[in-house]
Amino acid sequence: MNGPHAGGQGDDSMVTDYCVGTKAARAAVWRLAERHRVGFFDASVDDGAIWVPTPDGGFGRVPW
Repeated sequence: MNGPHAGGQGDDSMVTDYCVGTKAARAAVWRLAERHRVGFFDASVDDGAIWVPTPDGGFGRVPW
């Protein structure tokens, strides 16, 4: 539907788009990860990110 190879026909029945989650879902993941002290993969950012609990009670991004 968009990007460098997008066609100009938005009404093509063979074309689809998708969205995974919402801002509310992302906020819920952060809140639950903090509560349960677990890490998670943040697929909402362009390069992906793995966040893990730190000893000080926060979260740190794991470098790739």
